[in-house]
Amino acid sequence: MKTLLLPICLSVLLFLAACRPDNEDDRAQQQTWQPAHVQSSPHAPAPEAEPLLSPAEKAQAAALVDFYNTAASLLAEEPYTLPDALLNNAHAYLQTWRLEPAPRVYASARETAAGRLAPPPEMFTADVRRQLLQYVNLMGAALETMPADYRLLEKYVRNDSIRDDNARGNKIITRLEMTHTAFINARDAFLTTTAGMAAQAEATLLRNNPLKRQIVESRKIFSLFKTAAALLKQEPPDKGALLRVHEDIETALTAAGRSPFQGDTKTERGFRTFLKEAAIFPKELAQGFSEGFHSRIRHNLNTASHNSRKTYNAFVRTANRE
Repeated sequence: MKTLLLPICLSVLLFLAACRPDNEDDRAQQQTWQPAHVQSSPHAPAPEAEPLLSPAEKAQAAALVDFYNTAASLLAEEPYTLPDALLNNAHAYLQTWRLEPAPRVYASARETAAGRLAPPPEMFTADVRRQLLQYVNLMGAALETMPADYRLLEKYVRNDSIRDDNARGNKIITRLEMTHTAFINARDAFLTTTAGMAAQAEATLLRNNPLKRQIVESRKIFSLFKTAAALLKQEPPDKGALLRVHEDIETALTAAGRSPFQGDTKTERGFRTFLKEAAIFPKELAQGFSEGFHSRIRHNLNTASHNSRKTYNAFVRTANRE
């Protein structure tokens, strides 16, 4: 049974940063893109082989990682993006006194998505499954409550006869904020619980995989992208922490790009295309430190993360076909 590499399913939503002069950035990139024929030190000890997985162990681990990847992808799409959209519209109303129409999400879409998030009983213990179902139900409740409150806000905004200095509107928006917080807490708890278990399963699947180093460092790079995003949500951002993230990304890029690459030429070409895209991210971080994290820098960071995900997944598809 072939060991499949696992894709990155989420684009990272970013609020991001930087820290290295251009000449140092160029040197780091030169270190990262070593030609394929350069060999590692002949004195480096060969890694000790780990125990092989049985087909049943491999299937169980792959199913768990697939469940997490599916869940993470679902939670980044409609209807689970609706709470953010509604709250953003409500906050924009407080600035402009114009309320955008709510995005339409049908009940059938909510039910289908919730069904796909339901944890299989054979995959989790009863306690963990109960906990995950509770998170799914909390998210489902928010997907019903927030649109209902938003409709009340729309009705209030349309009623020109009400003169209360937006007192009723503020109350409705406060309810939207509270429900949104409950939704985010449930979503994050669901992902945190399943991500930890999926990471262990993925580590199991990577036993004796010839591309283990490349995969592990790539995962580290995407994790650091998320860390940068979280840091840039703070006001003001912690520049010292962002500097360390920038340095860690450069280190991971160098480790991922180091030869030898134990795969065919086509697979290696795909991986180095991913590395080239991922290297744009720390450059934009550095630009953000010199210019400030204005909208163009944040957009470019988001684009770099998105393109890195796309090229990494293209590499995975190629590797899995070989």
